[in-house]
Formats: sequence, C-alpha cells, structure tokens
Amino acid sequence: MDSEELHSLLDAAMAKSVTQAIFTAMGAMSDNLSHSITNAMRATQLAPNPMANPPENKPVAPSGRKAAKKSRHLDEYASKNLQMDRARPVTEPVVGPQLRAPHRAKS
Repeated sequence: MDSEELHSLLDAAMAKSVTQAIFTAMGAMSDNLSHSITNAMRATQLAPNPMANPPENKPVAPSGRKAAKKSRHLDEYASKNLQMDRARPVTEPVVGPQLRAPHRAKS
C-alpha cells in the first residue's frame, strides 16, 4: 500500500466516523426529545384536574328563586348607590378624618 491509498482510506474512515458521530448525536438528541415529550405528556395526564372533582367543602352557588331574588336585590342596591353617587354635588370633595390637630383652648 502506498501513502496515497493509506491517506484515502484514513480520510474515508474519518469521514465515516464523523458522519456516524453526527448521526449518533442526532439520534441521542431525538431520543431525549421524545423522552421529554413523553414525560411531559405523562405529567399532564397524572396531574389532578381541579374541575373534574370539585372539593366537597367548596361552597356551591345557589340556584333557583332564592338566587334570583338575591341577585336582583344586589342589582337594585348597586343601582341605588350609583344614583346616589351621581346626585352628590361635586363642589365639595369627600374628605376623611381631619389631618390637622384641633385648636387648643388658650388658658
């Protein structure tokens, strides 16, 4: 074997090993990706769905005539408050407790 044949065989072997290394790495990456996807899907399937079984101690919204009456009452109350707010004169601002100290009586 002369040196030309030896170099060509070495080049071919190196190219083959590099190609194999690239495909091996790509395969490992795709395997890791598929495992990650599978694990994520399993985790979502195993996670409890809060809407599937509501807890028993959770208050349930009332329904029927009683709920309608309460809702209507709240709506009337809110509309009355809104009307009162609109009727209030805007000239004087609504102020909380006085921030300055009261005058002291001189003795």
